[in-house]
Amino acid sequence: MNSTFFLIGIFLLAALLYLALTFYLRRGGLRAAQLRVIMRGWAEIQRTFSTNPKYALVEADKLLAYTLKQLGYSGSMGEVLKRRGDRLFSDLDGVWRVHKMRNRAVHEMHYEVTAKETTQALAVFRHALWDLGAEVR
Repeated sequence: MNSTFFLIGIFLLAALLYLALTFYLRRGGLRAAQLRVIMRGWAEIQRTFSTNPKYALVEADKLLAYTLKQLGYSGSMGEVLKRRGDRLFSDLDGVWRVHKMRNRAVHEMHYEVTAKETTQALAVFRHALWDLGAEVR
């Protein structure tokens, strides 16, 4: 009887260790292929910024959301920011601000962003991507 409980305990411990290790490795960072996609996306954002700042703003938000998904975070951007944002980003308030700016750009018909606002927003997005391990330039 005692050996049965001992074996069950060992099995449960091994299962928990396996799950913890799997979870840890899954969150281990971005792979080279993922980083290439992010770098290409950022380069495209930089190219389109001067001709279409609103598009650059929206694409930067999408790129940050893509990066979070690649790291295993599920849910909308807002959900991830609420659940994990304080642990992920050194400037969580800034990330919230530029995400809300993106929402206004997408949902408000006559909302326009200036080049200066977009420049500042892209700096926040760039820093957020760095926080996640994507050192975009």
